[in-house]
Amino acid sequence: MMMSVMVIVMFLVMVSSMGWAYQESPVSNGGAIQGHVSILGEPPRPMAFNLVTIPDAVYCGRISTGTGWRIVEDFIIGAQGSLKDAVVMVKGVDNGKPFSLPKVEVEAIDCDFLPFVNVLRDQDEITVINMDPVEHDIQGYETARERGARVLFNRPLPMNPFHN
Repeated sequence: MMMSVMVIVMFLVMVSSMGWAYQESPVSNGGAIQGHVSILGEPPRPMAFNLVTIPDAVYCGRISTGTGWRIVEDFIIGAQGSLKDAVVMVKGVDNGKPFSLPKVEVEAIDCDFLPFVNVLRDQDEITVINMDPVEHDIQGYETARERGARVLFNRPLPMNPFHN
């Protein structure tokens, strides 16, 4: 039976206005951005997924609350309200120093997909590896505010036949 696990793969286009237009060029007076991103007020409620609706509730049920629900804490909040894995987008940069991003790889381990936050540019590849003995269903969403959320793709991720 196919296991259906809703997985949100957030594609964060680092600088959407750059897209194909960003030109790498020498920079003599460049800088860097560093700091902390904090949340004010109450944090967003975690997402909940009902594991009863998936065919392999036994295997993935091990990560449930004990009541058949999987809680996904997509906002990890630390001391003084600081956000873990925050991504900052800089708009209006048409050219500048070259930058490279590591190849994005996500692993499904015990029905959890990690790392949860990734940064990639438009048209970059993302590799998803299933380490579980069950099949998963990978779904990617665009979260652009102008158009609203929409499914970009929905693909099966075959089970790992070498899982212990």
